[in-house]
Amino acid sequence: VLKTPRFYFHALSFVSWSFFLDSFLTVMFDFAEDIGVPPSESVHALTLFSATDTMGRLFVPFLSDYGLISNCGLLTIAYFTLGLLQQLGPFISGKLAFLSLSAAMGLPAGYIMVGASEILSTEIGTKNLPIAYGFMTTLTAIGGFARPPVIGFFRDNYGSYDGLFRLIGGMLTLSFLFTVALWITGRSKLRERKTTVVVPDAFVFVPEPMPTLKEEDTDM
Repeated sequence: VLKTPRFYFHALSFVSWSFFLDSFLTVMFDFAEDIGVPPSESVHALTLFSATDTMGRLFVPFLSDYGLISNCGLLTIAYFTLGLLQQLGPFISGKLAFLSLSAAMGLPAGYIMVGASEILSTEIGTKNLPIAYGFMTTLTAIGGFARPPVIGFFRDNYGSYDGLFRLIGGMLTLSFLFTVALWITGRSKLRERKTTVVVPDAFVFVPEPMPTLKEEDTDM
């Protein structure tokens, strides 16, 4: 697993996703109050996020299962979408914008949870998947220790979460760049494999000719 360079890029991207998910769910209600949404109404944002998150886990993977797009391609789109939405966070205000942002974030966030393990099984094989997933979750746990001081730094020093959202948006954008590079290199390697496949010569069975009646009489 550790000898596969592509694994490290997938692992770092997954850490960015985990940092986003934990941070957003931690500050979403406090952030809602900052933009004028009372707690009695902001609680619906969590319901919308959970609903679209479930849709992302259950239905989006069908796109790759039916061959419409590869797993790496879907992950690329998901990281790009999350990074863009996170960068838009500091510019929203009001209940409708907050609920819409929360609902939109759930879909790509839900797919990444499923797509990360799916792409690992493709890259390193199902036999090594438990080990690879164990390494990834260990990295996310280490990143989780850094989350509280980072959140507190922006809240205590700047009085808002705008800087936090920009930081996480930058991390997700970097994950997008990692994944798009893996997607492109993976497609080029697949094309090279297809062009170098040697088709073996077809074996043609030619039956021996059957003796005619005249030849049979002669033999007799």
